[in-house]
Amino acid sequence: MDVYQGKNATNAFIATEAHNLPTTQKAVVNAIVLSGIANKPNGMREIYMDNRYSAPTLFVLLQEKYSILACGTVRSNRTGWNSQILNLPKTSQRGTSLVKVDPINRVLFGQWNDNKVVSFISTLGVFGISSVQRRVGANKVDFQIPEALKRYSSDNFMGGVDNMDKDKKIGGSFTSRALFRKWYHMGLMGIFDFMIVNGRQAWNMSTSTKTERFKLDNAKFRWGLAEELLRFRDESAVDFVSEQQLSNRTSMIIAGHQPQSIPRKVKLMCCVCNLERQFRKALANKDTVDGSEEKGTWSVRNIVTCSNESCHQHYHCVPVNSNNYIFQIPRFKGMTCFEIADHKSTDGLWYSNPNFKYKQRGAKDTRKKIEKHAYSVMTLYPIYIRLQRKSGLDLKKRKRGREREKVVMVRKGVATIGVTLNNYLV
Repeated sequence: MDVYQGKNATNAFIATEAHNLPTTQKAVVNAIVLSGIANKPNGMREIYMDNRYSAPTLFVLLQEKYSILACGTVRSNRTGWNSQILNLPKTSQRGTSLVKVDPINRVLFGQWNDNKVVSFISTLGVFGISSVQRRVGANKVDFQIPEALKRYSSDNFMGGVDNMDKDKKIGGSFTSRALFRKWYHMGLMGIFDFMIVNGRQAWNMSTSTKTERFKLDNAKFRWGLAEELLRFRDESAVDFVSEQQLSNRTSMIIAGHQPQSIPRKVKLMCCVCNLERQFRKALANKDTVDGSEEKGTWSVRNIVTCSNESCHQHYHCVPVNSNNYIFQIPRFKGMTCFEIADHKSTDGLWYSNPNFKYKQRGAKDTRKKIEKHAYSVMTLYPIYIRLQRKSGLDLKKRKRGREREKVVMVRKGVATIGVTLNNYLV
């Protein structure tokens, strides 16, 4: 791949024979020399380009020195373009063309009026007039067009490039970002775009020989590609997402549970990591080993909330390196805090506080009834009790608020779930 380097006054990575050429001609000649497609013994090659690179002097150079024929649209201010002779009026009828030939240099100059005047040059040696269809209202009408320009705009040549750009834009091109900090980032994203577009073309071409396949449009191909990438797993990797975890993630998305960013400068803790923090602190006061806290566990980075309005918790959206007991449960291994919190086994463990609202760091709020947390924990929930017992902390009987939790648990149907989860953390 040859990257266009602009003016490149120092001629870095430019072939010696292209040093003294203008900028656009330098880029084309350098790509031809480095790729080794010049002066092939089997015949002259053809190259098609748009008006960014096309120039009469360049086309003559390619034909005489490198045995390459060229065709492309051209700008009227290029050196070698005679605007006094080639001046097709903009008001001329659609389909009108003006063609001139340079017999010495064997170059065809032409203009054709479509929706606007299109200027082109060609050294293909193709002459004559052909026809092309254009839509006029609800009907398609045939218009005359120079044969060289029709070949240029066909799907096999520059028309195929336009279709590729169209596929990239419709499918959400990786290079559609307005700015990249490094130029090679856009080059890498462009390679991904080419891979996807060429992959769809190869698939559709294979349908002629493989009857079990059928042609796919851009959206269906990208959807199928995304599904295959999600199902792919590297057997050589130590940790990979199991089929059960992938099924859980798919069901979460279908149910409307997706990670959603929170307001900037908001410092919140993960509800899953924070679940064992209180009684781990108590164990730390007793100088126990399990009471040590990990910085990554209580980190406020990578914290998200759920897109479902019924969920008000905050969680890590990436796996955390923690020795918390909840991560040692077999069905939770390899899962993120977000997936654990939205798992059916933890449904009802947290309930929302209606008086909570986001408060940015350093901001002051005059309202009195503002809860510090967006949720509260059901301390009667079987999982919470089992986590306390597994940590070795003696349970303290608390009367205050216990009746309220019982009512909430019954309303949410957690009382029936607690029966099935009684032996959950054995």
